[in-house]
Amino acid sequence: MGELARHLAASGYQVDAVDYAPSALTRAQALETTAAVTYWPFNIERDRLDDLPYPTYDLITFRLSWAFIHDRTCVMTRLREHLRPDGALCVITPVADAVPEDKRAIALDEDELELLCTAWPVADRYDADGLALIILRTAPPRRR
Repeated sequence: MGELARHLAASGYQVDAVDYAPSALTRAQALETTAAVTYWPFNIERDRLDDLPYPTYDLITFRLSWAFIHDRTCVMTRLREHLRPDGALCVITPVADAVPEDKRAIALDEDELELLCTAWPVADRYDADGLALIILRTAPPRRR
């Protein structure tokens, strides 16, 4: 529903929110009270990343959606190329052990979380109420 996009915009980010489902974007836009978020219909697995409005991003987030990506390795490789040098890719996902058996398809297990972090020089994990917050970087953030 665009909560994270609106929060990031309120925190000072210029935000491009993408979703493959136009109906999800329509619902999120209906809740938008400012023009701070730009909504884009986009399939991260099939559409060309060069069609996004900017060549690189400071932050790319997946909120409760990484489990639905079919070719995670390919998507991760493509997205890494679109991060600025100090950028971060953040995955927020339910943890399989914290959800009922019938909801495991929407969550990642420990092996999947470990694989997600593979090949990233910096991978930090935070846990909160059954969610894993994984922050991936190509280099440690610079001190400002």
